[in-house]
Amino acid sequence: MTDAGAQAGWAKSRDGDEAEERLAALIHDLQTPLAVITGFCELLERQPGQLSEEQAKEYLGRVAAAAGELRDILDGQRGPRPPGA
Repeated sequence: MTDAGAQAGWAKSRDGDEAEERLAALIHDLQTPLAVITGFCELLERQPGQLSEEQAKEYLGRVAAAAGELRDILDGQRGPRPPGA
């Protein structure tokens, strides 16, 4: 293998490792807000008549906040958007 070929292979491996690390970090960051969404949705589903309107609104607010956190995390993973996009 030539020097250039070895360097290209090493760079590709390094890029792959970096991509795997970014993916692992992204998965980790998404787990907490997803658990919040899942948990409160399950509570709303299992106890529809047992929750006060205030409790239900609180739970839905937490779901909305966690969904916003997911959106922010995913938006942070994207590159800059072109103007008008």
